[in-house]
Amino acid sequence: MLPVSDLLSAAGALVLVVGCIVLLRYGTRFLATRRPRAAGTPLWLAGQLGLDGRRRLHLVQCGDAQVLLLTGGASDVMLPWPPAGAGAASDGLPDPGAGRFPPRSAPGRVS
Repeated sequence: MLPVSDLLSAAGALVLVVGCIVLLRYGTRFLATRRPRAAGTPLWLAGQLGLDGRRRLHLVQCGDAQVLLLTGGASDVMLPWPPAGAGAASDGLPDPGAGRFPPRSAPGRVS
């Protein structure tokens, strides 16, 4: 049977290695999000939003153009942003009334 001191040093080494692995995992995630954009790089991620456990919505900036990317589903979708034909207000944001659908009738009623 091994002496208690050998068992304690083996357990301490195991805890130290597992701790280093956990710190490296979270450290790389933290540094990956804080990475500065290289000068002259025309493409970067302007924002992202998790819609559910699988799908994410990304706003990608390329020079002056922006696109929305929906990823994680059966197929990925890319849309220009702001959408073509959306009237721009004086602040440069899309018109909130553009592209709205007419109100729906109540279920079971035929108009």
